[in-house]
Amino acid sequence: MFEGRTSDSNGRFGKIWVDDINGKKDPAAQNTGNYSGVNLDVGGVPTPVGQPRTITMDIKAGEYLWFAEMEDNSGGISGMIIRGLPTVTTAVGLLASSDVTGPYTAVSDAQIDSANKSIKVATTGSARFFRVQGSSKITSASVSKGVLEIKYQ
Repeated sequence: MFEGRTSDSNGRFGKIWVDDINGKKDPAAQNTGNYSGVNLDVGGVPTPVGQPRTITMDIKAGEYLWFAEMEDNSGGISGMIIRGLPTVTTAVGLLASSDVTGPYTAVSDAQIDSANKSIKVATTGSARFFRVQGSSKITSASVSKGVLEIKYQ
């Protein structure tokens, strides 16, 4: 958020939050810091480039981004820039253990196909318990001709 003018004497503050469509869970106090064109820390000296503030919010599906100006009847913000950040993805891997409680270690012979979101591993040898690392959901698991195939999202 930023404000371009340098004539405010009280600074500019606001509240920004993530909530449902009603937006009733706003913070009790401002959480933006002073984003005005004057520096209150040095007696309200005009700051030609302003004091832009970056606030990072995590917005999930079905949530809304809310902003409330802490109004002092001198005007509002000059701008708010909203940009998405890339999602951090964790590499998918297959872990196995001979005991359900672990310890689990990486399966070196697992064939991971990230394009088709599947993992294949031979089922030969002793019984093993598997865990898929880095996936939010397993959609199916099947065994055919001695190969376990796990599909994930």
